[in-house]
Amino acid sequence: MSHLCVFHESNTRQPVKLLNHHEDIAVELSGIGVSFARQELAAPVTTQTSSDEVLAAYRAEIERLYGQQGYTLADVIRLDESQPEKERNSQRAACLVERTGGREALLFVAGRGLCCLHVGDDVYAVMCEKGDLLSIPAGMKRWFDAGEHPRVVAIRLLASENDRTGQPTGDDPASQYPDFDDY
Repeated sequence: MSHLCVFHESNTRQPVKLLNHHEDIAVELSGIGVSFARQELAAPVTTQTSSDEVLAAYRAEIERLYGQQGYTLADVIRLDESQPEKERNSQRAACLVERTGGREALLFVAGRGLCCLHVGDDVYAVMCEKGDLLSIPAGMKRWFDAGEHPRVVAIRLLASENDRTGQPTGDDPASQYPDFDDY
């Protein structure tokens, strides 16, 4: 089940708000300029589905989002236990680095992932699952976690090639807040 925990920096382990209805999550996130929507997904995808197959299966949805939201490229984020442990740990460490970046959308097509958005003194930890579409505005601080035993496939939509990696902020809030495995 998708849910949102809002934390204040004065207590990084206890949320000040917990929401688990899509409509409530969408309203709360809209207050910080983030869009959260539920998509009906027709194509079956697993962590074994190749990136090319994922992009082909969701080509119509990707094209729709290009047209509606101005994205220009799409790639696939895939984290799962079939990857060697060293590679998984390296990917996880990279994802846990807080970054700012351009406009970005994540369409979750298999599994679950935790998207953390750092706005002022608050962190919005959004547990996304298959069918969730999270659209993040440019410049927002963020990090991502899929846990020690990941199982997630998401289509990432970007406005430009320059947005692919984002800029590290130099801060390390991810270590102060609950991670994926704490949920």
